[in-house]
Amino acid sequence: MFGLHGLTRKVAIYMAVVAAGGLLSTTVGWGLLYSLFVSQGLIADDIPMEFQAVDYLSLALSLVLGLGTAIIAARSLTRRIVQPVTQIAQAARTITTGDLTARAAAGDQSLGEIADLAADFNHMAGWLEVSVAEATQWNATIAHELRTPLTVLNGLLQGAADGVFEKDDAWTAMLRTQVDGLTRLVEDLRVLSLEESGHFHLRFEVVNLAAIAAPLRVLYDPVLAQSGLVPRWTLPDVEVAGDPSRIRQAALALLENARIHAAPGPLEISIETRGDQVVFSVADAGPGVPEETANSIFAPFKRGRADGNGSGLGLAVVRSIARAHGGEAMLAPSPLGGSSFAFWLPLIREDVEPGA
Repeated sequence: MFGLHGLTRKVAIYMAVVAAGGLLSTTVGWGLLYSLFVSQGLIADDIPMEFQAVDYLSLALSLVLGLGTAIIAARSLTRRIVQPVTQIAQAARTITTGDLTARAAAGDQSLGEIADLAADFNHMAGWLEVSVAEATQWNATIAHELRTPLTVLNGLLQGAADGVFEKDDAWTAMLRTQVDGLTRLVEDLRVLSLEESGHFHLRFEVVNLAAIAAPLRVLYDPVLAQSGLVPRWTLPDVEVAGDPSRIRQAALALLENARIHAAPGPLEISIETRGDQVVFSVADAGPGVPEETANSIFAPFKRGRADGNGSGLGLAVVRSIARAHGGEAMLAPSPLGGSSFAFWLPLIREDVEPGA
């Protein structure tokens, strides 16, 4: 039909039918009204009621003009509908082939709702492209992080089997070190996946933050000293509502981050109250975090320095645990000249009942 196809053809036919129906109903209506006027004596009886040739010609011209106008209007309207929809369909087919860069071009003449549909489709396609790229990066990074300790474990076991290593306390300690590293990595991945899936459930209770940090002081003072760090602890008694094991995990992650990355020198580990927040912070003397990576330092597998140390998950776990408690992880300049990594939790105030 006049070179029209698909949806354009259907809309044109529907509009043509509507135009013809409207013209026909108008003609019949006027005829009935004309007859009514004659029966009521409003029009002289000697006026002929039959259609004349000129009437048929006028009706035919009106029908042709109406149909032509309907088809032209339908073609203009459907072009504004079909073109962006076709673009979306083509982009969707391209995406199914694996090319996630495909986007739909709505055009300047598209109707508002169709333009919104194309924009939403492009947003969804962009999100899908980023998600797939991140998943690919995650898989490659996880494989890399797992490969190192597994390779070391395999070497230790193979060396013991070949008689290269003695199965003494030193050999057992090396095995435990690698197993502990694997355990921490798997647990960090588990925390991040639970948060992302919305299944990160905590066992809340009233806990003294200093009581959680005090055992870590006994554990980490000699470890930090081996790295050339001089820790100074400030642990006032402050209560928060949270999961003690998860808060301990977040504090451990900050201490481990300092052990791996901080330059030898003083290390301030403190608990302080800031308004309605309780902040646990670890401030070092350097070398600091580059400005270009500071905004994404708490993202998974992000490292402040490209030295290959650490799994890149510790700070992401800190952020996940803090957010699960209604808090947040923070990075700020340290008064010692380096960086201050911290997380804050809501303070339990004496004038407010827990859970209020």
